[in-house]
Amino acid sequence: MKFDDLLPDKKTPAKHKTSKGKLIDVKIAEEEIEINGRKFLLIQVCDFTEESHALDKLFLSEEKLRTTLYSIGDGVIVTDDKGRVTIMNPVAEKLTGWKEKDAKAKKLDSVFRIVNEFSRKNADNPVKRVLREGAVVGLANHTLLISKDGKEYPILDCAAPIKNSQGKLTGVVLVFRDQSKEREAQRKIEEARKLSDGIVETIREPLVILDKNFRIIRANKAFYSKFDTKPENVEGKIFFDIENKSWNIPELKRLLKKILPQNTSFNDFVVEHNFTRIGKKTMLLNARRIYRDGNKTEMILLAIEDITNRKESEEKIKKYNRLYEVLSNINQSIVRIDDERKLLKTITEIAVSKGDFKLAWLGKRDGNLLKEASKAGRDELFPYDKIDIDKADSNLLKDVLLKKEKKILNSPREYKKDKYLRKAAENGAKACALLPITPNDDSWGALILVSDQLEFFDAEEIKLLDELTLDISFALDYYRKEKERLAAEKIIRDNEALYRTLLESSEDSIYLVDPEGNYLYMNNKYLSRLGKTHAEVIGKHYSEFHTPEGTDEFLDRINYVIANRKPVTYEYKSNRDGRYFIRTLSPACDKIHNTVNAVTIISKDITERRITELQLKESEEKFRKLAESTNTAIFIYRNTKFVYANRATEILTGYNAEELYKMNFWDVVHTDDRELIIERGMARLRGEKVPAQYEFRVIRRDGEIRWISFTATIIEYQGDTAAIGTAFDITDKKIAEEALKESEERFRAIFENLTVGVYRAKTDGRLIMVNPSFVEMLGCESVDDVLKNHTIWDFCSDTERREQFYRILLEEGIVYRFEEVWKKKDGTLINVKESARA
Repeated sequence: MKFDDLLPDKKTPAKHKTSKGKLIDVKIAEEEIEINGRKFLLIQVCDFTEESHALDKLFLSEEKLRTTLYSIGDGVIVTDDKGRVTIMNPVAEKLTGWKEKDAKAKKLDSVFRIVNEFSRKNADNPVKRVLREGAVVGLANHTLLISKDGKEYPILDCAAPIKNSQGKLTGVVLVFRDQSKEREAQRKIEEARKLSDGIVETIREPLVILDKNFRIIRANKAFYSKFDTKPENVEGKIFFDIENKSWNIPELKRLLKKILPQNTSFNDFVVEHNFTRIGKKTMLLNARRIYRDGNKTEMILLAIEDITNRKESEEKIKKYNRLYEVLSNINQSIVRIDDERKLLKTITEIAVSKGDFKLAWLGKRDGNLLKEASKAGRDELFPYDKIDIDKADSNLLKDVLLKKEKKILNSPREYKKDKYLRKAAENGAKACALLPITPNDDSWGALILVSDQLEFFDAEEIKLLDELTLDISFALDYYRKEKERLAAEKIIRDNEALYRTLLESSEDSIYLVDPEGNYLYMNNKYLSRLGKTHAEVIGKHYSEFHTPEGTDEFLDRINYVIANRKPVTYEYKSNRDGRYFIRTLSPACDKIHNTVNAVTIISKDITERRITELQLKESEEKFRKLAESTNTAIFIYRNTKFVYANRATEILTGYNAEELYKMNFWDVVHTDDRELIIERGMARLRGEKVPAQYEFRVIRRDGEIRWISFTATIIEYQGDTAAIGTAFDITDKKIAEEALKESEERFRAIFENLTVGVYRAKTDGRLIMVNPSFVEMLGCESVDDVLKNHTIWDFCSDTERREQFYRILLEEGIVYRFEEVWKKKDGTLINVKESARA
């Protein structure tokens, strides 16, 4: 056997079987050596079976550790004692953005970058602390891990030291967890809590949460607001003890005690109480069990609703419904009953039977007496069939009748001294309403309503009572007007003959034709114009007495009046005798059938007026010649248009007459003045009183603005109302006035703002003008105070010195820095230097 055959494979380490068949682990080392000049190969074979077994165990242990680290859901980073990364599990790789192979041997700060969530400052490295302190440490709250790719993760972590068997620190293990989901869950929980708190605080009804011992855990803002209290007066207190034991009600305690043991609830428990701070209220309570999972706590949620206003509203609605029923029944009676006495009796009966009044008394005025017209209810409350409104020292009804003003008396103290109403107070009446009845605004009488309830009449009921009195007044006015109508019809019938006589005696021709032009009626004046008798004309056609041309024109106008249902007035000249007439055609309407069944014609002779107009025209020509020869602008406007303008008007406005005749009279007026000029111009044409002379601006055709002084008066022009105006250009005067005004304003501004006292006075010492500094210097209240109540002599302490001042001023015309001693309003003396000019 060769020596090599005894050796195992040259691989190190290797397995070797001994002569006894035992398999061992060996290490082989070869080395060349030289002995006595000869080279030999020295082979060393070493048994390291036990060492190999130990290494195998270590390898298995490390594999188990790595498998464990790679399997857990938290991020794990292991460093050596220098803070360099040695191990990273996949979760750590994902959160840091680093692969393990890339991170190995790198400083932890490069791989595991953490900052404060709010300040964004770098957070303390936990591994450094462990290496420094040798103890387990955790991250601060609100720590963000910033990944290699920039993503941010909220994390929670801790770091622990790794020590060998001798206790030497050999590294650090860092365990951290992504808290994103926990944060989101926590955020939702917090949002839900805030939402629930917000809902509780937003609910308008008071809410209270009680523990099992009925101590108040919490109350919402509405509770504190409603009961005008604070948390320190409520929270932690027994519910039945707060508010001076307002809630210590046996039945309420019984219901609340059943809620937790029996898991019951209750609704609409009514509490009426006069609370300490908020007064008498009606509260509606609802309660149920609530359970908090977090700390396994049972509680009672108590909701309190203030229904005071609702109950009052319900009572008001009942009362208003009664009044509406009264109004409805009375209105039906007004429609149904046509006898005034019977209606008044029905009204008082309805007021008592339907309106819950204890008395209803209607009185009708007869001079100074108010006489009973109708009464229902308790007679002892107002036992009078008539009263004298002038004989009582205190008589509320007198004011009602004379001033036509209602009196609402909601308490006996308001009427117990009244001569007539004290009986009502003595017999149990609590409230009275005295209401004027005023048909057509006449003081007819009064309605008295009596109730046995204090404060019975509120604002809404008073409105309904106003409506009631209006309805009664309307009915009485209707009865009165119906009587008047019947009387008027009789008068009309009696006077028809008189009206016919008036028509027949009229100087105007009056006749009536049907839509076809046939005569239905004509007066004597018209018959005399035709030279015919009534029998010769009635029923005949218009054409039988007039020319064809005149007939056609007349029928056209008849058709127009019928089609448009409005009158037409026009002038025509008679072919018979050449006289002039104004003819008015008016439709005669059948209102029942809404048709025009005839046309009335009134023909007035205006021949004399026409002659006068011709003479006036001649006069106008003379006026026109005069107007054209003057430098004063003269113009006439009718309705809104210029109808005449002389040459001076053309020069003033820059427009020629033809252009002006197409314009409204205000079109040349400056826009800032136009509204006033339109208002006055139209008012003048309506005959209203307006200033005859005033100034305003006009805009010439070339855009130049000129001021004018304007005078106008009303004239009759060509048969119509018109206005004639004259105008002078006062622009230069206005410019001078503005310059003067500006100068005065500059002077006043300087005068008012001077810091030295300035005054103007007459030679007798009366003050004309003073500035604020003068007022302040002398301790006076105001400029008005000085001017109204003082002279300059009031402020001079040395009369002789003052007289010397005036002598110098009058002789030389000027005084410069004259020294005096003056006295202020309060008597204090002051030294002044005065400069003046006469």
